[in-house]
Amino acid sequence: RFKRWPFAQKLAQSILSHSDSDSLVIGINGKWGEGKTSTLKFIETELKRDSRVICIWFNPWLFRDENQLLLHFFAELSNKLKKSLKSSKEIAGILLKYGSAVIPSLGVSMLDGTQAEVNIGKNLETLGENLSSVDISDLKKRLEKILKKEKKRIVILMDDIDRLDKIEIQNIFKLIKLTAEFPYTNYILTFDQEMVSAMLGE
Repeated sequence: RFKRWPFAQKLAQSILSHSDSDSLVIGINGKWGEGKTSTLKFIETELKRDSRVICIWFNPWLFRDENQLLLHFFAELSNKLKKSLKSSKEIAGILLKYGSAVIPSLGVSMLDGTQAEVNIGKNLETLGENLSSVDISDLKKRLEKILKKEKKRIVILMDDIDRLDKIEIQNIFKLIKLTAEFPYTNYILTFDQEMVSAMLGE
């Protein structure tokens, strides 16, 4: 009725016809209530006709911290690709870290008769944290390698960006800037351009 479907089809087809591995970032601009979300759903419907495409609705609302946002984004991508970003060493670290919660402290009798407490769980937790920690740039490289190998067309759908606060909007655009060179990855963002531009003005 509102002529959204032909527009959505054309946009989806332009993404599908993008044959090389370069990333695309597309913005759909409109005021509140003008049908941006409906258009995004139409685009997703058309894209899903192609088995090579993976659509991901990414919700950035819960993550104010930039690192948390990136980690969550990387996790979402790897989950959809059914690949793990963590090495066996890091997985072992996670098991140690959370397994430490059920291991109690032990009382030890010293040679002079005094008692000492050894917190095995805490020591294991520290070891687990050291083993499970990984640099974000390393995760980024691992994910790039997976994307190059899989050659699936990933389409990230982000809706209502103009409803985020200033810091969240800035973090979203930083995330896109940092991951824009990911191969076979496309972003479709919906927002009120005037509102978002004002938030990014500084």
